[in-house]
Amino acid sequence: MTNSFLDISESESANTNRGTNVHFVDLGLPSCTLWADRDVDVRPRSEGSLPSYEQARELVEHCDIVFGTNSEGRFLCRVQGPNGNHIDFPVEDYEGTPGPSACCWCRSGVSEEYGHFLLLSEYVITIGIGLRSLGYPYRIVI
Repeated sequence: MTNSFLDISESESANTNRGTNVHFVDLGLPSCTLWADRDVDVRPRSEGSLPSYEQARELVEHCDIVFGTNSEGRFLCRVQGPNGNHIDFPVEDYEGTPGPSACCWCRSGVSEEYGHFLLLSEYVITIGIGLRSLGYPYRIVI
C-alpha cells in the first residue's frame, strides 16, 4: 500500500457522486471482490452489500492509496488495485476523523449503535469502530 499525494486530473476519473447508477470495478484483489465506483445514498438492500471487515482490510493491504485533486479542484482519495484499475472516494471533513478523510461503513457491526468503518486519510488508514450516527457514506461490493 502506498499513501501519497498527486494531481488526479485525468479525464476518466471515477464518478464520486452518490447515486444509484453504480458500476462495479475489478481491482484485481485476491478475493475477486468488485467495489462500487461511487457511494450510494442508502444502506443497500438488493444488489451488492456493504464490504465486510475482511474485504476492507484486503483493500487497504493490496491497493495503492493516493490523495489528490481532480480537474475540478475536488479533493479525492484514489484506491488503485494490483491490476491498475481504480476507484475514487470523495474526501470530506467527517465528524470524528483526523482531518479530511474518505470513509465508508462496513457490513460487520459491533452493535445496533456502533459499526466498523473504513477510514482513509493522509494521516491514518485504518478500519475502526464508530457511532453509526456519524453519517459516513455507504460503498457497496459484490
